[in-house]
Amino acid sequence: MHLHDVAARLPDPAEVLDRCGSLAVLHAVLEPDPARRGCTLDATEAGSQSARLRHPDGRWLSVGFSGAGALLHWHQEPGEGRAGVLDDVPQPLWRILEDASCDCLGDARLMAAALWRETADDNWRATDDSAPGAAPSLLRCLTGRSPERARRFALKHYGRGGGAEAVHHLMALPQPAGTPPPPTTARPSAPPSATPADIPSAPASATPTGIPSGPPSGTSSGELASARTSPGGLVPARAPSGTSAGTSAGGLVPARALAGAGSDPVAGRRAARTAGRPPLASVDRPLSPVERSLGAVTPPPPRRRAELFRRRDGSGLVTTAVFRRQAVHDRQHFTDLAAGVDGDMVAIGGGATAVDAPRGALLTASYPADDGSAWLASSKDHNVPQPHRLTAFAIGMRIDGVTRERLAGELLTVVRTRSAHAAHPFASARPPAGHTLIGGGFRVDWRDPGGGHTEGNLATASFPRAGGAWTARSKDHRVSSPCTIDAYAVCLKSSFVVDGVRYTVDVRTDFAESGGDPVPHPSAALPLPASGHVLTGIGAEALPTEPGSLLWRLEPTADGTGPGVRSGSKDHVERSPGTLCAWALGIRLIRS
Repeated sequence: MHLHDVAARLPDPAEVLDRCGSLAVLHAVLEPDPARRGCTLDATEAGSQSARLRHPDGRWLSVGFSGAGALLHWHQEPGEGRAGVLDDVPQPLWRILEDASCDCLGDARLMAAALWRETADDNWRATDDSAPGAAPSLLRCLTGRSPERARRFALKHYGRGGGAEAVHHLMALPQPAGTPPPPTTARPSAPPSATPADIPSAPASATPTGIPSGPPSGTSSGELASARTSPGGLVPARAPSGTSAGTSAGGLVPARALAGAGSDPVAGRRAARTAGRPPLASVDRPLSPVERSLGAVTPPPPRRRAELFRRRDGSGLVTTAVFRRQAVHDRQHFTDLAAGVDGDMVAIGGGATAVDAPRGALLTASYPADDGSAWLASSKDHNVPQPHRLTAFAIGMRIDGVTRERLAGELLTVVRTRSAHAAHPFASARPPAGHTLIGGGFRVDWRDPGGGHTEGNLATASFPRAGGAWTARSKDHRVSSPCTIDAYAVCLKSSFVVDGVRYTVDVRTDFAESGGDPVPHPSAALPLPASGHVLTGIGAEALPTEPGSLLWRLEPTADGTGPGVRSGSKDHVERSPGTLCAWALGIRLIRS
């Protein structure tokens, strides 16, 4: 994708802001938790506005709006961005980054690309023509105002995209020929063609902490269309602290005051262009029917982790979700960075990503916490300094009709096996009788006090072996540093009863190998086929070579059609082309 093509297709900032607002409302209605939404729009205390669009695989872009203009940008992995990108952005627009407390102000090598348009400009401008790390589907949401694209974007995140007519209205496009016009009252009733099935409501079995699978029961596509405006033309917004002008009872602000009044030229143009249409300020979280009438909006505290996606198995009973947590500071060594899961879930799998350049930091642990609340990850540089920010991933699981206590205490078992003390240690953990292997992990004990060596030992493999065991391997590199390694096998009872019905666990294991000849930095990825299985475990194996290929990435992913795994390994200091294999494990319940 070429940035200058994107710049030529982007409309004026007022239109981009309006598109972001429409998407934010759609995602707010479909997902109650702001941390899980694919699109959000917030107003900062300084008066600017910032939209964030997130792809299910973790990539994102941010668009900020202020009186000086608009700025669109995204980041790469720490250390993989380009130092000159931020310097190209006009100084007046840096205030947008400051208001949003963007990390790239403290690390010039985070920003990957940027597009901007100052107030006096007639066109968008870009840093150059390259777009490393871009998510084209996110950019297309801004360059075109297609309701179908908006629905597909939501479908990737939540498995549902909202009623077609409601989304057409929300995106402010003319209705297709032959369809009745959308309702225009503040609280319209659903049109005859709209039913609650247009936007599925939460299943009766869902608990308050369970899967948010839709708006309150009975929400229609007509209510989705009206969600942009609460009674009286008021919208929820966070007014700048210390100001009360324009604020009405219940903490609501007249939408017209936030959509263009005042000296903000971007907002002013937007207000003029959208006169007569329901305006939007910012969206912090969706409003329940009671909140829409009372205006009681209290944004939840920010989370230190983000949910990437969740899926249900073919039986409808098993749900797994993937969570991600990135360290907030650079370090040379990380020990047990925890990615937590929801309180009604148990962590049954996960992974981690360090960095492969410029020198590289490698993985030394990816394993479950003792209480099942999180997945733990560790990494280190080796021989040459490489400060980095580790990212940990956790796969959480819950089963409808099974309490967390029963799941963790009765149905799940984690087996740990420790290797002998060696320069290249390996260990395999096997499930006990009556259990099925659904995932696994490893921990390199490179600080093992019995070793007497502290240079470090680095992971090369964590994967399911033929025969149902989970195997882990590691090696010292260039400097002698023998130690032990722990292999973890995460196991689920092969058969159990839920609400009086017996189910059998059907496990699927898929495998892929990096293609072509061995290379210094091999990678391998694969999706879990759409067969009713949900992702429970991931693995990777760098095939043994000398001096060696070492793991730096092992992460769960979703490409919009299904979950999967992405893995990477690298040589280190000395050239050592290698081949990498990746594994994805999934389960479904079958009624016995």
